[in-house]
Amino acid sequence: MGKKGFYDVKVNRGNKTKICYRTGMTVYEEILQDGVFYSTYWNGAGFPSDSCYFGEPFSETPIWMDFQHYARPQAFQLEVNGQLLDCRWRWKNFEQKEMEKGLHCCLELEHETVSVTVEVHTLLDGTAILTRWLKVKNTGDTSVNLSHISVMSGAMQTTVETDRLLKNGESLYEVGFMKSSCWANEGDFHWMNLPSGGYAIYGRGRRELHKHPMYLLKNNASGEIFICQFAWSGNYAFEFDLNDELDIRDSRKDFLTHAVRIDTEAPSRVLSPGEGAELPAVHIGMMFGSFDDAINQMHYHIRKSVMMPQARNRSGWIETSILADEHWTEEKIKRKIDQAADLGVEIFFIDACWYTEKGKEAEWRYKVGDWDTDTKRFPDHLQRIINYVHEKGMLWGLWMDPERIGWDSNAYLEHSDFHALNIVGKPGSEGWVRAGDSNVLNWVEQQIRHVIETYQCDLFRLDFNVNQPDIATRTDRGNAFEQDQLRYYENMYAMWKRLRKDYPNVIFENCAGGGARTDLGMMQNFCHTWVSDWQRAPRSFQILNGMTMALPPELVDREVGEMEGYTRGSLEFQMRIALFGRISLGTLGAPTEYDYNPEQVEIICHVLQIYKEFYRPFQHECLVYHHTQDLGQPGTANYGVLEVTSPDHKKGMIGIFKLKGNGENRVVVKSKGILESGKYHLTFDNRRTSCVLEGFTLNNQGIQICLEGALSSELVLYEMV
Repeated sequence: MGKKGFYDVKVNRGNKTKICYRTGMTVYEEILQDGVFYSTYWNGAGFPSDSCYFGEPFSETPIWMDFQHYARPQAFQLEVNGQLLDCRWRWKNFEQKEMEKGLHCCLELEHETVSVTVEVHTLLDGTAILTRWLKVKNTGDTSVNLSHISVMSGAMQTTVETDRLLKNGESLYEVGFMKSSCWANEGDFHWMNLPSGGYAIYGRGRRELHKHPMYLLKNNASGEIFICQFAWSGNYAFEFDLNDELDIRDSRKDFLTHAVRIDTEAPSRVLSPGEGAELPAVHIGMMFGSFDDAINQMHYHIRKSVMMPQARNRSGWIETSILADEHWTEEKIKRKIDQAADLGVEIFFIDACWYTEKGKEAEWRYKVGDWDTDTKRFPDHLQRIINYVHEKGMLWGLWMDPERIGWDSNAYLEHSDFHALNIVGKPGSEGWVRAGDSNVLNWVEQQIRHVIETYQCDLFRLDFNVNQPDIATRTDRGNAFEQDQLRYYENMYAMWKRLRKDYPNVIFENCAGGGARTDLGMMQNFCHTWVSDWQRAPRSFQILNGMTMALPPELVDREVGEMEGYTRGSLEFQMRIALFGRISLGTLGAPTEYDYNPEQVEIICHVLQIYKEFYRPFQHECLVYHHTQDLGQPGTANYGVLEVTSPDHKKGMIGIFKLKGNGENRVVVKSKGILESGKYHLTFDNRRTSCVLEGFTLNNQGIQICLEGALSSELVLYEMV
């Protein structure tokens, strides 16, 4: 994949003003016609609409776009003071500017009867994915209430002769998405047939938070695939409407619309006179190719245009941590540090309860907000431990849960009014703060800066332990009770951006009670993320499998040796799961009271060596292939197979994981990352044996792997010779 890629925009003004965006091979067009701003055309082969039909002028709507057959043809949706602004827009301005990440385009529309303007922002970065976000401004002299917000919507596709292109009973569209919102079920990816009429995928509203906001949409008749992610940590909905009831000359014609919607209670945002709001971004593209082609284009886009530069100019740090509970003395902590250094760990941090009083470590949830060590536990405020970590050649870090104030904290006595209030006017059970208020946000930010600077953090680990009901909070804005999420996350994203800028060498690690906020809105300002608290097999593979669809592998944390992951599967199985993400080590093979088991140490060090020397050098730009996309219901899949390869396809590895004991013991794996024209040296890690095979053979005939027994695995490394 090229570093820059192709992109451009063409605007043709007239009675039907058209904007044609091109990035990579993706083409997307919109038209402002009779005061309505329409989404009109997608193409995944690089062709603008006017190159594809007979003699129509550039300013005309494509002849196959019959707006009356689409449920929601408008390119965005916005309700102001109870009125849906689906028409009466007029052109105000259009600008385009070359940026470091690509071409930034901004169309400004103003409404004829309501005092608001909307800036429609689009970033084209040369990948197949474009980025779309909106800025809404109140230009009147009274407050306005925003609701029913779809950042991007409209016509996606018209498919003609559908019945001739599909087999009997075959669905025109399949949609793939993370099905479960529940804790410990992150990455639960499934395909389903898109039904006729309306269908919606909901995330977070009245559910748990652990569902990554993305979807893929396949057209089984013509081969296109859409991929979309919503950079938004709050409640959302992906809505589709398939109108398949129109027959033309005895051949079916199907119309598909979509909407990427903020699914909060009204009003989502109250804007004072002159106030504006930036809405979260949609990352979306259309292309031809395979499932993994779409995934890898999204990964390339995320690396290029979403993520900030990695702290210390690298990713893939190997880390370990401890919980600072009552059993940990300074001597025991130092022994743990010694063990970590001996294994080649690169970051050592203390997790929750480092700030609690001695003997009250179990109350860590209720003490958040008091971000200083207890001098009875750590008389020097951790300084000797910090120095010892650095002396051992490792980086040092601390955990923090800054968006809450615990009920038993000293901070609560001083700032009890900082708590967010639910719909009946009471604080939530977890003490979530109302950081939509600038005064509260400033306090939160100062606490974070205090911890980073006072405790000399090389790594800062964020956590967010808030239950779903607690985030349905509201604030009285005078003429309405505003739902807090939009203002909260607009402030929060800006805060993390400031912190990353001010502390460029600090590694910011994201966590949210596991993987509750892995969305690109949060991830854009972090270095990597904890995708789940669940480490037990076989679900640990499903989590890894799904979350490496959502995020590039170097951003996906997986742990060995904690959270009961050690109770299921061989150590090789557990280590290989982590190998395909970013490795975190828990107990490191033994608690501090025990000497290491040398057989455990050999396995751990062997896999870490593969990670450091073979995989990590290309992990930050690797391609990922998901041989087993949809694993079905838990316990039904026999095997899971994941492959990564370097961009030039000269080296890579395949992980084969047997997920249950019954079923076939042999599986044939055909590589997806190897070049047919190449010759490759293969290493089979179980027996440390190797051979040389032709790429054509590996891709077409494959290799047969035999695994006997549940939760066993094989790792195959390949390198071109």
